[in-house]
Amino acid sequence: MGTDKRCKDDHDREKRCREKCLEECHEKCREKCHEKCKHHDDCEDRCHEHDKCHDRDEKSHHVEELEKTIRALSDQLAHFGRGHHLQELQRIIRQPGWTTRAEFAFVNTILDHISVEVRALERLQADLVEASRKVEKRCH
Repeated sequence: MGTDKRCKDDHDREKRCREKCLEECHEKCREKCHEKCKHHDDCEDRCHEHDKCHDRDEKSHHVEELEKTIRALSDQLAHFGRGHHLQELQRIIRQPGWTTRAEFAFVNTILDHISVEVRALERLQADLVEASRKVEKRCH
């Protein structure tokens, strides 16, 4: 439970930091708008331009957050794919006294399930990339 709380605290802290950064950017941009405008209508137009800028900044933060998550997951999968645990299992099953029929059935069932899960992860990754390619670029 302590790890979950730490993760949530880190996420909340990161979110507050990002929101503060966006607020500061928003405020600086608005100050520039108000300095340059002569009439209220002009100010409204400039502030509308600022809002578009603000939206771009927010999207940029989302992209950065996704990139960070993708890199971390990619690293996890690369480490996972090295097969250290299965290499250790191969060493263990060669030891004297191993395996009974029950142990064989138990381990074989788990290995089959791991294989199914790995194939599912590979398919899920491919589907994610394929679906992401279908997202249309939008100009604003």
